[in-house]
Amino acid sequence: MFTTEDDFRENLFWLDNFQDTKLSNYQKGRKPTGSYNKDEEMHMQIYEVAQQKYGDLSPFSNKYHLITAILGGTIDSLSQEDIAHVESVIEEVFKDVTYSKLNDTDYTNAYQKLQFQMHSCNRIILIGHSQGNFYTNALFEEIISSYQYTDGYLASDYPMVSLAAIATPTSSLGGSLGEEYTHLISHITLPLCQDSCRF
Repeated sequence: MFTTEDDFRENLFWLDNFQDTKLSNYQKGRKPTGSYNKDEEMHMQIYEVAQQKYGDLSPFSNKYHLITAILGGTIDSLSQEDIAHVESVIEEVFKDVTYSKLNDTDYTNAYQKLQFQMHSCNRIILIGHSQGNFYTNALFEEIISSYQYTDGYLASDYPMVSLAAIATPTSSLGGSLGEEYTHLISHITLPLCQDSCRF
């Protein structure tokens, strides 16, 4: 949300530097590359956080039931008390949003860059920071579920991509496939960084 394009480029520099200084025993396939997602409108930021938190809820919880009814247009099935409690907040947040990751320019650019890297058959680590984890979660999920290598094998059978989430605002990692591929996913959430912190 608050990372500038210059900060993004500096992060790529430090990732490259980390590989050279700390992982020098391993051959580096390519220099780190990435996709910068611009600061979004406030309603989009609220929507993305709400969408992720909704996905974290148990399908058997009352909150999940209420939010599903509101988003699904079946509000009339709720009691007046439930409607009064939830509708004003949720409906206000979502009423003007018609978001789809596939129509999002930042997501599309990031996915195309990731596909290019997948074609190289290098091992890839997707690194998301803060709100950028919404993008890396979606990228991980889509690549694992749909990418096919040039020899016909599927990424779901031979995943060459993993996910590292830094300062993620959600407890859900890797989208809907996170639970199945926990061995490919890690995360770190640090206390407030000092000036030397590069994340």
